[in-house]
Formats: sequence, C-alpha cells, structure tokens
Amino acid sequence: MNNHNPAPIPTISLKKPSQALINWCMAYLIRRLNQSRITKIKLVLPNSQILEMGYKDKSIDVPTIQLHSSLAVIRSSLDGTLGWAEGYMKGDWHCGGLVALIDWAIHNETELERTFNPNRIAGWLNRMYHRWRDNSKR
Repeated sequence: MNNHNPAPIPTISLKKPSQALINWCMAYLIRRLNQSRITKIKLVLPNSQILEMGYKDKSIDVPTIQLHSSLAVIRSSLDGTLGWAEGYMKGDWHCGGLVALIDWAIHNETELERTFNPNRIAGWLNRMYHRWRDNSKR
C-alpha cells in the first residue's frame, strides 16, 4: 500500500493584494459599469467615497452597496458575477436593501452578465496573479 500523501491543492489567497492591482481592478469595474446600460446604483467605497452609476429609472429602486474590502472588486474582475457573490459571502460588501438589490439585478441581468463576464484582460490578470504566487514555478 502506498503511504505517499498527495501534494495539497493550491488555493487562491487574496489576503494582501498590491495597491496597483486594487487600483487597476477598481478602475476596470467603474469603467465597465459606466459603459453599460444599467439602471442607477450607488457604491460606497472602503474610503467612504460615494459613486453613482447608471441611468435613473423611476420603476427601479436605487440600491446602495457598501464595499468593506477592495477584494470584492478584485474577485469580480477575476471571476465575474461568481466572484462578486463569493465576495458577499466573505463579507467584502453588503447591501442594507438586499431585496432592492436583487430586483435591480434581475432588471439589469443581461447588462450585468455582459459587464461582469470575465474577458481576456481578466484572464490575463488571473494568470499573472497565479504566476506571482509563492508556489508558482519560476
């Protein structure tokens, strides 16, 4: 019987991303949201700066999302809507009006899928992140 233990499966750790990565991902998210045709949303950044994006539609309430960590933005840049959802579960962001946010997301579903769809740049960023990790082959 073989007693060899397999190597542990590497996991992604976003505990200490560089400020350059945070800035790039934040600019990327803001640019993508501003280019999309979404209804109005308000983001409160970790530094308390308030950003409002989208057009006003009187039939849709404007949700406010409080970002507690820049990791939420990095996760969404790398993994799209799945990364955004993982950020919520990890406490990177919250929304006091979750029902309003869900209504907003359903109304903007097509645009959000297009906006948060990981593209070639996000794929490149993900590959570079993995190469810079300590366990990467050099």
